[in-house]
Amino acid sequence: MPAPGYAPADAWGCESPIIYQGVCPRDHNGLSMDAGGDWDGDGHPDVVMGGGNKVDIEQQPNRPDESANQISLYLRQAFTTEGQQLCPDEPAGTPPSTRDIQYPSIVLRGTQFSTLGLNDSQSNNWMLSDRFGWAVRFVGDIDGPAEPPPGETAEVFDDILCSAPWYDVDTGAGIDYQAGAVFLYLGRDFDQFASTATDYEVRPSDQATDDGGFCDLVITGEAAGDYFGYSIARSTDFDGDGIPDLVIGAPQYAWQDSVLDASVASSVNEYWANDDLRPGKVYVVLGGPLRILLNSPPPVPPLPTLRTLKIADLVAAGDALEIVGATATARDRFGASLDGIGDHITGSGMTGDELVIGAPQFRSDWSPEPFGAPGRKTPDEPLDDTDGGSGFAEVWTYSATSGATMAHVIAGPAEAPGANAGDGKRSRFGWSVSRISTSIGAAPTGFAIGAPGFNILPDPQGTEIWANVGHLSAYKWLPGTGGPTLDFTLTGSQAGAEFGYSLASGGDFNGDAIADLAIGSRLFTRTGTNSPCSCSGSRPFKSGRLVVVSTAPLCGIDNCRLLGELRGEESRDRLGFSCAFMGDVDGIAGDEVVGGALAWPEDSYPTPLLGSDCAPCFQCLNITVELGRGYLFSWGM
Repeated sequence: MPAPGYAPADAWGCESPIIYQGVCPRDHNGLSMDAGGDWDGDGHPDVVMGGGNKVDIEQQPNRPDESANQISLYLRQAFTTEGQQLCPDEPAGTPPSTRDIQYPSIVLRGTQFSTLGLNDSQSNNWMLSDRFGWAVRFVGDIDGPAEPPPGETAEVFDDILCSAPWYDVDTGAGIDYQAGAVFLYLGRDFDQFASTATDYEVRPSDQATDDGGFCDLVITGEAAGDYFGYSIARSTDFDGDGIPDLVIGAPQYAWQDSVLDASVASSVNEYWANDDLRPGKVYVVLGGPLRILLNSPPPVPPLPTLRTLKIADLVAAGDALEIVGATATARDRFGASLDGIGDHITGSGMTGDELVIGAPQFRSDWSPEPFGAPGRKTPDEPLDDTDGGSGFAEVWTYSATSGATMAHVIAGPAEAPGANAGDGKRSRFGWSVSRISTSIGAAPTGFAIGAPGFNILPDPQGTEIWANVGHLSAYKWLPGTGGPTLDFTLTGSQAGAEFGYSLASGGDFNGDAIADLAIGSRLFTRTGTNSPCSCSGSRPFKSGRLVVVSTAPLCGIDNCRLLGELRGEESRDRLGFSCAFMGDVDGIAGDEVVGGALAWPEDSYPTPLLGSDCAPCFQCLNITVELGRGYLFSWGM
């Protein structure tokens, strides 16, 4: 708990000591991220960031190179670092800053160009991409530690799971459009990999350019439009066998077959809304059978052979579990967010980590506003009574006798009286979820749920409604209690900021041995003229914000919890679109947080590109825009 009189860390993005830099125009690095895993087994935490939005709404179709979305992996032992001034237009003689600009050690690209084929220039042509990099997580050591040499300790490599929820699946009898897929990259020694690889930019969906079979496994979705892989849980052992499982959300799963008609899918809103009976589903791919598979020779020689499995076949074989919301209704989007929250429920046959699964009940997941942020995942249409939009979450556990079992339903917060007027009932409780723990590997003590669409009446006596302020609910699981108990709530401070859009825990920011929580507000606008970032101008419009709060008990007021605030560097950066704890990197007490700003920079920026393999950006006018970046935020800033 913060000491009396403590000063929260207060910083701007340009003051970050380490920046994880995107490398190509429109990469939108930071749409998704995870940190703290050790992919290369060197004992240092790594960072992985996804783009998943290479094509934006202004670009025309039939340019497949522009849809080559990517994930960027930053390894502690192998990144390229370059000191840099605060801004390219700094006055002559300005001393360079001490921050490090770190470029990716490895960039992995997807190349599937959807055959859905929306050719109307007014339509959302970004749908043509498979959205590779939409979600990415360190998921633990799925294949198990390698056998060490005599007298040495086995190395543990954290594996990476990346998704492409818009991935089209060729069934042999036709195409299941946007069924989705996930891609597993097993951890490995980077030095050995670098000595044999000829191209770090590996394309898992294109075998002609997959050098050495770097992607170890692909699992494809069940049916068209499921968006399998929309969400991925961090390392979770759901069945309690000691091996991490893969927990994957498919929030567009349908109760019944639904034909996707490209002729009527003129916008993403219609595309979602045409299918009224799509409550969503979650799949748990069991780690035990998967470990056996990954340690057995591929079935079809010669190597390399990319293994591809169907999630439906895994379920039929008993190697995966299905979870459908117990209170499922149309457009719940059950599985839009999920995480493992530790083992709290005990009893006969009960074992393994519980899951918290969000159902934010939104109508559409993308707002193609002409001048808005790329990757904006937010409703942009009024919701009616049928659509709902308040959201809920469920806690699920595993029983050896009955399998996956729903244990608790959690309702969202009640908005202020009158705040549901107009386009209200859109709080989207369950949009984001996260376990709460002191470190990446520590047992969680509870969980948090975000509601970025939460509306308030700032003046209870007035009529003005602040929409999309955002809200956070934190729950604890006390020993001997029957379920989770609401611990504390926080509400955003600015209309439209979407406080709670992203959440992360698994760290102790200020070194007091109490778990802390990072919360993103991707559309936060910082007023005033006190920015030290010369690029930002006087008022960073929708630059975004990341705050870190303490989960300490007996903290009765919101300000008691605030440990730090990091604000976006430039207008429209969208800092807080994603966030993750990554352990202690700078050696100062406490764990660092990384926040993603997928739209940095809005204007030209002279940064080196990774080789010459960046796809041409026809809308970028030969300038470097919207590369995206991640900012390291520490207690010592």
